[in-house]
Amino acid sequence: MTAKSLPARKMGIHTAMPVAEALRICPNLVIQPPDFELYSRESARLMELLRTFSPVQEQLSIDECYLDMTEAAGRFARPGESSRTWSLRAADAIRQAVRENLKFTVNVGISTNRLLAKMASDFAKPDKTHTLFPEEVPEKMWPLPVESLYGAGPSTARQLRRLGAATIGQAAAMDPEVLKADFGVKGGLYIHESANGRGSDVVQSDERDALSMSAETTVPSDLGPADEEQAERVIRYLAVRVAGRLKREGMYAGTISVTVKTDDFRRHSRSISLSDPVCDEDAISRTALTGYWEMCGGDDGYFHAGRKVRLVGVGASRLSDGSFRQMSLDDLASQIAGDEMRRRQELERKEKNRAKKERQERLEKMRREINERFGDGTLVRGANSKS
Repeated sequence: MTAKSLPARKMGIHTAMPVAEALRICPNLVIQPPDFELYSRESARLMELLRTFSPVQEQLSIDECYLDMTEAAGRFARPGESSRTWSLRAADAIRQAVRENLKFTVNVGISTNRLLAKMASDFAKPDKTHTLFPEEVPEKMWPLPVESLYGAGPSTARQLRRLGAATIGQAAAMDPEVLKADFGVKGGLYIHESANGRGSDVVQSDERDALSMSAETTVPSDLGPADEEQAERVIRYLAVRVAGRLKREGMYAGTISVTVKTDDFRRHSRSISLSDPVCDEDAISRTALTGYWEMCGGDDGYFHAGRKVRLVGVGASRLSDGSFRQMSLDDLASQIAGDEMRRRQELERKEKNRAKKERQERLEKMRREINERFGDGTLVRGANSKS
């Protein structure tokens, strides 16, 4: 399952569940194919609306983003109010704006760091505001099953349960050295820190820096070697985002990169340099997809090593304004075809004008001959006859 509705969730169906298992649990389940173009369009509308609340925005996935609301304090806060109070008011304003303008609903999670805000946004839905401040972690987060910990995929959750951690609180109490031994240094530290509610409070704006542009998203369910169509849709979506920024800035990219985070919490990247810089989503998507399969597929790829992909990113670097772009054979063919079409159109226009002029001259000659024979005024312009 790529996504599930709230009624399906109540039946015990979850996002990563195979369709066959979901149908076994709920035989009357209605399955709809994904419409990624619709998701992308509505995602763009949502992000544009959210920028009216805060310009510091970092998109996490197609329907999630972080907002740094520090600058919004002057808009929502009242004298003497705590940040908790005015941030709740701001969250309610966001939900109302989305509901009224976009005709769908969102959940808003509030906290002092990204991890806890994300966890809070996944609490009871729909159209809710939740807080998860550090002092609320023992009460609100620790009793949750370990599968609810953001960043812990199904295989991580199974391994934590084998180690005796069925809840996030039990994972938080585990010896970090034990976690490192089982999940590696990075993975073990991440589980220990996140289970204790600690994470970064920096929101990295999606705006272009001086050297590169990129977009990434956490996929709904881990990607494996058989998930070709889903990988292509995700990379296409990210390519559209990157291409949109390139076009807004009037920039071209000489290098396209693809990044993946595997289910052991390791990030891997592959960059492909281009002979001719690009800025269109088709070229970016094709190049990134090539890098993705070179990195993950094949005998020496991460899929062959038993790993799955939980995050995908697409980047563009070596940016330029296109002044020194070389003309490719396709560009040359297109230009020649365009020139030939314009030449034909010009010839057709001249031929029509010539034919029109000849017709007018024949009609004028006929009018003069008739008037000479039958008298002036017998035939005039704009009338068929006159008696």
